[in-house]
Amino acid sequence: MKIFVLIFTLFISSHSIAQNAADAIKGKWISLPNEGLLINVYKVHDVYKGKIKWARDKEAAKVGFLIIDDLVYDEESQSWENGKIYDPKGGAYSASAKINDEGILVVRAYKGIKFLGTDKFFKRVK
Repeated sequence: MKIFVLIFTLFISSHSIAQNAADAIKGKWISLPNEGLLINVYKVHDVYKGKIKWARDKEAAKVGFLIIDDLVYDEESQSWENGKIYDPKGGAYSASAKINDEGILVVRAYKGIKFLGTDKFFKRVK
């Protein structure tokens, strides 16, 4: 019985640690280098989405616009994969995201081939 309780406790705690890692992307992020776009990343069921909360250029980006959609956390690579990023001016791209060692959110936007894409950088704000 003690073994069962120990295994169950380890399973629950490992699931909790993985969930905390997955939720690390949640919160408000401001674009770098010009800090012209603030997005809020949140979770709906098991996917992560991001909406524009503020934009310096109100004509180019609308507040409330869903800019990041359907990112799913991949525990093995410690990244969010298989999502979409939308250009407020039109167009959709495949997307992945990762938080680097400096705490910067790196969102990769690409069409077809991931390594030919472009990176967008965000830093966390309170």
